[in-house]
Amino acid sequence: MEKGYPTPKADVRALILNESDNVLLVEDSKTKTWALPGGFADIGISPVENIKKEVEKETGLQVSVNNLIAVYDTNKSKPENSLAHYYKLVYYCEKISGNLTTSIETSSVAFFDVKNLPELSTKRNTKKQIIECFENRHNKTIIE
Repeated sequence: MEKGYPTPKADVRALILNESDNVLLVEDSKTKTWALPGGFADIGISPVENIKKEVEKETGLQVSVNNLIAVYDTNKSKPENSLAHYYKLVYYCEKISGNLTTSIETSSVAFFDVKNLPELSTKRNTKKQIIECFENRHNKTIIE
C-alpha cells in the first residue's frame, strides 16, 4: 500500500511509422496480442526519456520524440483494465537508428497498415486510440 495521496500511474506509448505510413506494433510474449511500444513510466526520468528507453528495449530502435499526440484516462476508455488508475501518454516518434529486434517482453515487432491491425492488447491501446493518434500525429494533442 502506498502512503500519501493516491495518484494515477503513467503509461507511455510511441506511434512510430515507416516510409509507407504503417504503424509499428510489438507483440506481447505472454498474451500474443499487439500494442504500440511502451509501458509504465519509471520514477526518476521524464516521460520523454521513458518512451525512448521503452522503445529501444522493446524494438531495438533509437527514436526522436516529435510531440505528445494524446493523453488518455484509461478509466474512461477501458475501465475494466486495471485496479490502478493510470494516464496513457502517446508520443509521435521517428526512428533515428537501430534495427528491429525482439526482447524478453516482445515476441515479435512489425509494421501494420492502420486499416488492418492485428489482435490488440486493449488494456494497452485500443484500435480507436491507434487510429486517432495516427490521424492526429501532426496536430493538436488529444485529451480524453
